[in-house]
Amino acid sequence: MAIAALAATAGVLDAKAQPLTLEALSGYSIVSRHEEILDFPNGRSVRQVWNDRVYFSTKGRIFHKFNLDSDHAASGRALEMIGGEQGKLGTFRWGGDGITRQWRNPRGGVGHQSFHITGRGGIYACRLSLERVGMMLTARPISQRCTIVKGNALEAG
Repeated sequence: MAIAALAATAGVLDAKAQPLTLEALSGYSIVSRHEEILDFPNGRSVRQVWNDRVYFSTKGRIFHKFNLDSDHAASGRALEMIGGEQGKLGTFRWGGDGITRQWRNPRGGVGHQSFHITGRGGIYACRLSLERVGMMLTARPISQRCTIVKGNALEAG
């Protein structure tokens, strides 16, 4: 009986679910860590760790801070960006089920980083995806942790 009641409740919640909005995430942050191995055609492999923090401000702006630790010294970096600013690494834009940014590497390849967000009413979950087109490499994800927390995670340092 409890399972049937739970299933009925889940159906009611789904029927009332509304599309996620940027406004609903106001005052929340994404905290993410993604580890991967990049395999290049020359047989070389590079380990990379992406540490991202994204804050959805109460004024509708998206603030992004990340550092990329890499075995390849030229790839490592740490940056802060505000949504809407133009730059070669791109800034996040809202896309209905989360945020996405695009960038171009020096050889013309294009990267896409997306945080897919689900949930409502202060209970949210996220998943990071990284896609690369024309970059002459294969990416193998090793681990990923992505959480959404109340407050500004950028203030944490």
